[in-house]
Amino acid sequence: MPEDSPLFIELYSNWAKFASSNGDYELAAKCWIKAESPSEAAAMLAKRKDPKVLKSAAMLFKRAGNQQKAELLEAQCVQLGGQETSDVLTELGEQAGNVSEKTEKKLEDESSKPKEDEEKLVNVEEIQLNSAGEE
Repeated sequence: MPEDSPLFIELYSNWAKFASSNGDYELAAKCWIKAESPSEAAAMLAKRKDPKVLKSAAMLFKRAGNQQKAELLEAQCVQLGGQETSDVLTELGEQAGNVSEKTEKKLEDESSKPKEDEEKLVNVEEIQLNSAGEE
Protein backbone atom coordinates (compact mmCIF):
# COMPACT_ATOMS: atom_id res chain seq x y z
CA MET A 1 0.00 0.00 0.00
CA PRO A 2 1.48 3.40 -0.94
CA GLU A 3 2.35 5.80 1.87
CA ASP A 4 0.04 8.49 0.47
CA SER A 5 -3.03 6.24 0.55
CA PRO A 6 -6.08 7.62 2.38
CA LEU A 7 -5.72 4.94 5.05
CA PHE A 8 -2.18 6.06 5.96
CA ILE A 9 -3.16 9.73 5.83
CA GLU A 10 -6.03 9.06 8.25
CA LEU A 11 -3.73 7.03 10.51
CA TYR A 12 -1.10 9.80 10.60
CA SER A 13 -3.80 12.43 11.22
CA ASN A 14 -5.22 10.51 14.16
CA TRP A 15 -1.75 9.88 15.53
CA ALA A 16 -0.97 13.61 15.21
CA LYS A 17 -4.13 14.52 17.15
CA PHE A 18 -3.23 12.04 19.87
CA ALA A 19 0.36 13.30 20.13
CA SER A 20 -0.86 16.89 20.26
CA SER A 21 -3.34 16.12 23.03
CA ASN A 22 -0.42 14.70 25.04
CA GLY A 23 1.74 17.78 24.43
CA ASP A 24 4.15 16.04 22.06
CA TYR A 25 4.01 18.77 19.43
CA GLU A 26 7.14 17.67 17.59
CA LEU A 27 5.77 14.16 17.04
CA ALA A 28 2.43 15.68 16.05
CA ALA A 29 4.23 17.87 13.51
CA LYS A 30 6.00 14.86 12.00
CA CYS A 31 2.68 13.03 11.72
CA TRP A 32 0.97 16.03 10.10
CA ILE A 33 3.77 16.20 7.56
CA LYS A 34 3.29 12.53 6.73
CA ALA A 35 -0.44 13.23 6.47
CA GLU A 36 0.37 15.88 3.84
CA SER A 37 -0.75 18.77 6.10
CA PRO A 38 2.23 21.12 6.49
CA SER A 39 0.02 23.92 7.89
CA GLU A 40 -1.11 21.66 10.73
CA ALA A 41 2.53 20.68 11.34
CA ALA A 42 3.54 24.34 11.48
CA ALA A 43 0.70 25.09 13.91
CA MET A 44 1.99 22.38 16.24
CA LEU A 45 5.54 23.73 16.18
CA ALA A 46 4.31 27.30 16.65
CA LYS A 47 3.09 26.32 20.11
CA ARG A 48 6.70 26.22 21.27
CA LYS A 49 8.49 29.43 22.17
CA ASP A 50 11.93 28.20 21.14
CA PRO A 51 13.34 30.40 18.35
CA LYS A 52 14.68 27.39 16.43
CA VAL A 53 11.30 25.69 16.52
CA LEU A 54 9.48 28.89 15.51
CA LYS A 55 11.84 29.32 12.55
CA SER A 56 11.00 25.80 11.40
CA ALA A 57 7.28 26.47 11.84
CA ALA A 58 7.67 29.60 9.70
CA MET A 59 9.40 27.53 7.01
CA LEU A 60 6.50 25.04 7.02
CA PHE A 61 3.92 27.83 6.77
CA LYS A 62 5.80 29.22 3.76
CA ARG A 63 5.74 25.82 2.07
CA ALA A 64 2.03 25.60 2.78
CA GLY A 65 1.51 28.98 1.13
CA ASN A 66 0.69 30.95 4.29
CA GLN A 67 3.16 33.82 4.00
CA GLN A 68 1.43 35.97 6.63
CA LYS A 69 1.79 33.42 9.44
CA ALA A 70 5.34 32.66 8.32
CA GLU A 71 6.32 36.33 8.61
CA LEU A 72 4.68 36.61 12.02
CA LEU A 73 6.63 33.61 13.34
CA GLU A 74 9.87 34.89 11.82
CA ALA A 75 9.35 38.20 13.65
CA GLN A 76 8.74 36.34 16.93
CA CYS A 77 11.86 34.32 16.29
CA VAL A 78 13.95 37.47 15.86
CA GLN A 79 12.44 38.96 19.04
CA LEU A 80 13.44 35.83 20.95
CA GLY A 81 16.96 36.08 19.56
CA GLY A 82 17.10 33.03 17.31
CA GLN A 83 18.03 32.82 13.65
CA GLU A 84 19.13 29.23 13.07
CA THR A 85 17.13 26.04 12.79
CA SER A 86 18.14 22.78 14.37
CA ASP A 87 19.02 19.78 12.20
CA VAL A 88 15.95 17.84 13.31
CA LEU A 89 13.60 20.71 12.54
CA THR A 90 15.27 21.40 9.22
CA GLU A 91 14.63 17.75 8.38
CA LEU A 92 10.94 18.32 9.22
CA GLY A 93 10.84 21.16 6.71
CA GLU A 94 12.53 19.02 4.07
CA GLN A 95 10.03 16.23 4.67
CA ALA A 96 7.21 18.71 4.22
CA GLY A 97 8.77 19.87 0.96
CA ASN A 98 8.94 16.29 -0.28
CA VAL A 99 5.31 15.74 0.69
CA SER A 100 4.33 18.95 -1.12
CA GLU A 101 6.13 17.77 -4.25
CA LYS A 102 4.35 14.40 -4.05
CA THR A 103 1.01 16.14 -3.58
CA GLU A 104 1.63 18.44 -6.55
CA LYS A 105 2.59 15.45 -8.72
CA LYS A 106 -0.51 13.58 -7.57
CA LEU A 107 -2.71 16.58 -8.45
CA GLU A 108 -1.07 16.84 -11.87
CA ASP A 109 -1.62 13.12 -12.46
CA GLU A 110 -5.26 13.39 -11.40
CA SER A 111 -5.85 16.41 -13.62
CA SER A 112 -4.60 14.45 -16.62
CA LYS A 113 -6.90 11.48 -15.92
CA PRO A 114 -10.11 13.11 -17.14
CA LYS A 115 -8.42 13.85 -20.43
CA GLU A 116 -7.51 10.19 -20.79
CA ASP A 117 -11.09 9.23 -19.96
CA GLU A 118 -12.40 11.75 -22.50
CA GLU A 119 -10.11 10.25 -25.15
CA LYS A 120 -11.47 6.78 -24.36
CA LEU A 121 -15.01 8.11 -24.57
CA VAL A 122 -14.31 9.68 -27.97
CA ASN A 123 -12.80 6.40 -29.20
CA VAL A 124 -15.89 4.48 -28.05
CA GLU A 125 -18.15 6.97 -29.86
CA GLU A 126 -16.06 6.62 -33.04
CA ILE A 127 -16.29 2.82 -32.84
CA GLN A 128 -20.06 3.04 -32.36
CA LEU A 129 -20.40 5.39 -35.33
CA ASN A 130 -18.24 3.14 -37.49
CA SER A 131 -20.23 0.10 -36.43
CA ALA A 132 -23.52 1.85 -37.24
CA GLY A 133 -22.20 2.83 -40.68
CA GLU A 134 -21.22 -0.75 -41.48
CA GLU A 135 -24.73 -2.12 -40.77
